[in-house]
Formats: sequence, C-alpha cells, structure tokens
Amino acid sequence: MPVLVICTVLLLAFAGGVVYSEISANRRIREKALKGFGRIPEGDYELGDIVSYAKLCRKERQDLFTVDDFTWEDLNVDAVFRRVNNCQSTVGEQFLYERLHRLTPRGETMN
Repeated sequence: MPVLVICTVLLLAFAGGVVYSEISANRRIREKALKGFGRIPEGDYELGDIVSYAKLCRKERQDLFTVDDFTWEDLNVDAVFRRVNNCQSTVGEQFLYERLHRLTPRGETMN
C-alpha cells in the first residue's frame, strides 16, 4: 500500500511539474511577442543559410513563378524580410524567405 501512495504522489508531482513548465513557457512566449510587437527588430544579421534554401527551391522546381534577383534587390526585399521575420527557428526563416520569393499566379491560392 505505501508503494502505491508513493507512486501516486510522484506521478502527481511529475504531472504538476509538466503543467507548470508548459504554463511558464507559454507566458515567456507571450511576453516576448508583446514586448516586440510593433517595434523595429534590433540589429542586422547575415542571411547565409536562409538564402540557400530559397535558391535550392528555385533550382529544383523550375515550375515556380519567382521574383528575379534584380527585382528583389531593387525593391530591397531583404530589408522587408528582416522587418517581418518573427520566426523562432531557422527552418521557419528559410520557409518565409522562400515564400516571399515565390509569386502566386492570379486565381490561385497560396500553399
């Protein structure tokens, strides 16, 4: 009987720790989002690996309608990317950067 009580207490303590951890993580994410909302991002950073994914997609999929490099530079879309980028991972940044390069023909929806 005491073993059952100890196991139950340990299980409840573990579950409580998991719930507390989730609540704390959600609160930190919310505070970070609220703190940064509407503010100009701090600093400038290299786009290195982020750009390589978009180039790979263009090379692999010739059927995509994309913004050419001359137009991209002329419109300074790298600065736009840096301004709107709120991704929490490199994979998210790569997808956003590639998606900004891709054009959607009229009548089609974004995927």
